[in-house]
Amino acid sequence: MPGTLVGRIVNRSELATILGVSLPTVSAWIREGMPIESPGRKGVPWQIDTAAVIGWVRQRDVAKVVGDTADVSTAEAEARELRARAALREIELAEKRMEVVSVEDSVRIVTDLAVTIRQQMRGIGARVAPMLVGEEDALKIESTIESEVDGALAVLATYDPTDSDGDDETEG
Repeated sequence: MPGTLVGRIVNRSELATILGVSLPTVSAWIREGMPIESPGRKGVPWQIDTAAVIGWVRQRDVAKVVGDTADVSTAEAEARELRARAALREIELAEKRMEVVSVEDSVRIVTDLAVTIRQQMRGIGARVAPMLVGEEDALKIESTIESEVDGALAVLATYDPTDSDGDDETEG
């Protein structure tokens, strides 16, 4: 019959090698219900049919992806759908109440703030250079720079992400 997998009887180590997994993984699978032909014991190796294991792994992987729906009743499926719709409505309501921010708005806000920070910080040199030309007093230089940094930080402290006119700068 086409598509029928023909397996071999192997021990645990051979199965691990064939499937490219560790021996502890094979042991865990056995505890989880992996099919075996006969369990090993002292001096007698495990006997495992590779075809049966491959089928079991496939079913297990599919169940992980789609969920185990075999035991889901119609009522339970309808209840799940109802909960999903309720969750969606709650999200929509939170959006209308402006309790959540879209990813697009978040990106815009962070980008605007980064531009504002950059403008404020990069402008410090141009603002302090004329004030410090020829200045030799280290304390005065330090005080002037700190004052300009504080001014830039004050502008950033009043940053309003809802101000969409792009006028986030102040004259310095």
